[in-house]
Amino acid sequence: MIYPNPTTGNISVYSNQMIEDVTFYLYNAQGLQVFSHQIKSSSHLSETLNLSHLPKGVYLVKITGNNTLEQEKLIIK
Repeated sequence: MIYPNPTTGNISVYSNQMIEDVTFYLYNAQGLQVFSHQIKSSSHLSETLNLSHLPKGVYLVKITGNNTLEQEKLIIK
């Protein structure tokens, strides 16, 4: 889960599942990777990320780890 969405800069990434080396990727509308962040193993995921340096727009979030791929749109306004 990513919130708030839309955001003005800071987002929280949360999951109550066990995670193993999750990587958070952010892609702009042109498909270019503009941000990545790796999160080490934990009993749950709770991370705050500052994205205020990025331009306003629609982004694609990809979160990989635990043999899964989650995708979600994120709006920075």
